[in-house]
Amino acid sequence: MYNGRDECPDRQELRLSNAFKDIQGLKQSSNNEFPLELTVQVYNINHGRNLEIFKKCETLYGYSFFIEKIKEFNAYLTLEESIINAVKYCVEHNILREFLERHGSEVINMLTDELTIEEIVEVRAKEAEEEGREKGMERGLREGRIKGREEEKLTIARNLLAEGSTPEFVKKITGLSIEEIAKL
Repeated sequence: MYNGRDECPDRQELRLSNAFKDIQGLKQSSNNEFPLELTVQVYNINHGRNLEIFKKCETLYGYSFFIEKIKEFNAYLTLEESIINAVKYCVEHNILREFLERHGSEVINMLTDELTIEEIVEVRAKEAEEEGREKGMERGLREGRIKGREEEKLTIARNLLAEGSTPEFVKKITGLSIEEIAKL
């Protein structure tokens, strides 16, 4: 998916072999074909392009709109100010509202910092873990399996222990007894 500033058709096909200057040495001599060819479909998701895709995916439409807002603000603001203003604008206009309310600061940090792929994967894994924990907690509360605050304390205690905190520190933070912490 393409959302850059350069001109790009709504849809195009790219081949890995086209990235090489001299492709003859890459071909197999027996059949004059590449041993492996990668072909990808590229869709221009800049706002106002490929509307049929946006009709099928409201989240992608919201993302496209959000990026467009950043570009608009960036015409007269710094990149960081543009991102912050785009987040505020989208929340106020109910575009990706729930996501941006929950993860807005992370979005701002990710778009303004230079992160490695590993760091992005780590952030996403932590987000997914937290989302899973929240959904599990909600489901457990609905089904009456979780007692609410007490389970929350246990979850916090488990996380603190997993990060290497001492039982005494966990007791101080959660209010759980040393015996309860030892069971974890």
